[in-house]
Amino acid sequence: MEINESWLIRWRHAAASSAGWLLVFVSLFALLFSKQVPPSSQEQAATVAKIPRFSFANSVGMGLVEIPAGKFFMGIGQFKAGTQLGEARQRTQVTISKSFYLSVTEVTQKQYAQVMGGNPSFFSYKEKTENHPVDSVAWFDAMKFCETLGKKEGRTYRLPTSAEWEYAYRAGTRTRYFWGDDDSPIVDYGWIEPQSGKRKLGFPRFGTIPVQQLAPNPWGLYDLVGNVQEWVQDWENYDPAWSAAMPKVDPQGPPAGLAKIVRGGAFNDPVERGSATQGNAYIPDAELDRNGFRVVCEKDANPQTNR
Repeated sequence: MEINESWLIRWRHAAASSAGWLLVFVSLFALLFSKQVPPSSQEQAATVAKIPRFSFANSVGMGLVEIPAGKFFMGIGQFKAGTQLGEARQRTQVTISKSFYLSVTEVTQKQYAQVMGGNPSFFSYKEKTENHPVDSVAWFDAMKFCETLGKKEGRTYRLPTSAEWEYAYRAGTRTRYFWGDDDSPIVDYGWIEPQSGKRKLGFPRFGTIPVQQLAPNPWGLYDLVGNVQEWVQDWENYDPAWSAAMPKVDPQGPPAGLAKIVRGGAFNDPVERGSATQGNAYIPDAELDRNGFRVVCEKDANPQTNR
């Protein structure tokens, strides 16, 4: 709240007399309560139960954070000519009905090799890149990783839905990026072209970098912008009617399709690919050096398996 100079002058003169204190009180009352305009229900920020916190590290050293249940606005406010794939859908209020754990970083090459027994990454050089995100994994590979890790630990791992991914990315914000609408701060958050942390960190221009080198989002999640694109569960659907008709509670995406969605942009993508609403899509067996993933661990009914 700002108090301008004219108010201060009036208070000073009013206070000069004993009767003036009443005017001071009335003026302050009017100034304070005239500012309290309730927000429109259509423009409220995401509703969350609590601020996420680091929850546990699993058997391969992967940190996971609890993401609370809540509501948020998915997509952009309206269609804009020239918007790219994934950003042209209408803004819709979506409910995430259950909390879940989400990996703090993208799955690393070391973690992938521990579970799957090998490392398919193009950007790999022995132990020097073990903390880089795994790349060149197909959607089917990511699903197999989740299944194998889940059997090993007695937990349920899976890819996030596109809605869960965007909800976690936004972390209660409603701007284009989780830090605001301006591209410039991306130097602090994203390994992505052309205006990225590459200039800040001095890594080679082309390729991935170790995870957790740049700042996290407000919920403590790293590498949401750039490094590798992240596979999610959903099929892509280019029909605007689907976006309008999709479920508003825990949407899972279309029941079938030709391509699976990736979110977050990669190291060689333009800046806008790292926004909250952008995505891309590939056939699920595509093994591209741009693609990786992070995982959801579901909160089990048995609390002993949640740590």
